Amino acid sequence: MKKLLLTFALVLVTQMTFAQDAFKNDVKKLLEASGTSAQIDVAKKQILPMIPEAKQAEFLKEFDASLPNYFQKFYDFYMKEYTHEEVKAMLKFYDSPVGKKINSKA
Repeated sequence: MKKLLLTFALVLVTQMTFAQDAFKNDVKKLLEASGTSAQIDVAKKQILPMIPEAKQAEFLKEFDASLPNYFQKFYDFYMKEYTHEEVKAMLKFYDSPVGKKINSKA
């Protein structure tokens, strides 16, 4: 009986982990679709000329190293504030002609 219960718990935890991974992947897609990731690239390109050329490589290295933590905060926010179904609906919107038009004009 203990083995059966333990097996069930393990399967449940594994399934929840896969669901969380799928949710996080959809949030990543949403950030791409909404242009959030592109805005980071634009900001980096605007800041780079303000930095002396000798220090640009170091800046880029540090900037890029800070991005995973920055995006993790977005993932956490979206996963806390929205359900997976809501994120899927947002992705569907950004895939629609109106969503694509909004991105092209932004």
